[in-house]
Amino acid sequence: WSQNLSSFEQNWSQQTAEQIESWAHQIFSDIQEEHRARQVELLHLHRNMEEHQHSARQHQALAEQWSESALILLDFIQNHYPPPLLGRVKVQRILEELAAAEGNYNAAAFQAALSAFQRVFFQLSDFRIELERRLARWNHLYQQAVFQVNTHLAVLQRSARVPAVDLEGQEIEDQVDINVWTQGGYAELVQRSQALVSQLESGMEHNPTRTLQQILTHDLPAMREEFTDLVHQARIAVLSSQLRINIADLVVRSLEAERFVFYEGHYDAEDMRRAYSASLKNFAGEEVVIQVHPRAANSLENDLHIISLDRSQSTEHDFRQRFLGIQSSLTDSGLIVEQP
Repeated sequence: WSQNLSSFEQNWSQQTAEQIESWAHQIFSDIQEEHRARQVELLHLHRNMEEHQHSARQHQALAEQWSESALILLDFIQNHYPPPLLGRVKVQRILEELAAAEGNYNAAAFQAALSAFQRVFFQLSDFRIELERRLARWNHLYQQAVFQVNTHLAVLQRSARVPAVDLEGQEIEDQVDINVWTQGGYAELVQRSQALVSQLESGMEHNPTRTLQQILTHDLPAMREEFTDLVHQARIAVLSSQLRINIADLVVRSLEAERFVFYEGHYDAEDMRRAYSASLKNFAGEEVVIQVHPRAANSLENDLHIISLDRSQSTEHDFRQRFLGIQSSLTDSGLIVEQP
């Protein structure tokens, strides 16, 4: 039994040793397999880290390139185009986005910085195209404004005197001094036109696109129309002045038929734009003063005043007959006479 037990122990020990060896071998194999797997993972991780570092360096380099390109383009825009053309809001917004991109770069967020610098560059590129369009538009309007305003001024300066017209509107040989007969209106218009030329000579700073459009579509047409009105006003004023002396002459003739004698006639203050007066006397010593006053500017209407300075020699009936004779004379000459 003792031998059997010893044999059993040997067998059991051998089997146990073999199992332990097998188990140990299996564990060692598992450990080796897991070690190899860990090595592979570490290798992948190392490669990923290298790739990430390489990608970050690439993003950094690209961000620097786009930043440089954006800054060069920004500097060109700010130095090449006039400030009035740029617009503060647009430039300020681009500067703020550029500052944000630089903040990302300084924080080592190179990929975000790269995207931001690219976006700023493309905005600047689009802005430059827009500025070229604006500049071309401004140059076109500016050349038009300079040419038309100078032409308008030249016409004004050549037209200080224009032919007078008759009652039918036909030009005659007599000349009309526009400034005199518009009481300085012509000189004031010339002064404003010269000021507009000076304004245009100051360039874009005082003549942005909106101002040029205002000059071409409103200011200049208004000045041309004003000059036309001044010419009309001057011609009407000359006609009205001539009518006053003609009216007075008709009244004088009518009174001369009643044995009055003309002895003096003049415009007030020797100014043909003002009222005309004529004085007559008869042998009885009665004096009549005729005054013809302009009723309103830019009108052919006049007011006639007949003043008898010595009424002792005439009755109301005489005055009435005298007025009717004058009215008939004026009416026969084609004038419209309103009742006093």
